[in-house]
Amino acid sequence: MRNQEIGRHGEAIVAEYLCAKGYQIIDRNSHMRIGEIDIVAKKDETYHFIEVKTRLNEAYESALSSLTASKMKHFKNAVLAYQKKHHLYDCDISLDFAAVDIEENGEIHIDWHDNISI
Repeated sequence: MRNQEIGRHGEAIVAEYLCAKGYQIIDRNSHMRIGEIDIVAKKDETYHFIEVKTRLNEAYESALSSLTASKMKHFKNAVLAYQKKHHLYDCDISLDFAAVDIEENGEIHIDWHDNISI
């Protein structure tokens, strides 16, 4: 499986996970000039902007280890651009991160982090 396919598969897993937890998926793979937002979801009155990282178990590091300050800064800037484009000024938002690790036997682990600090 290519990296892009692995990423899309992980995003689909997280979208299903969120729906099961009562989130409404608003947007997926939204491309902004500054970067991409993998998933935009809404639960109650809060918009959740979700960065998803997926790794197969043969990868050298877990998906969680890919969360760097630099990547999160780009993500935050993409969220700000999305808010402006969609006029989401006076609403609650949460910047979230989902690390998806897929084992050789197909077992899936989701490490969910909501409202992360940058």
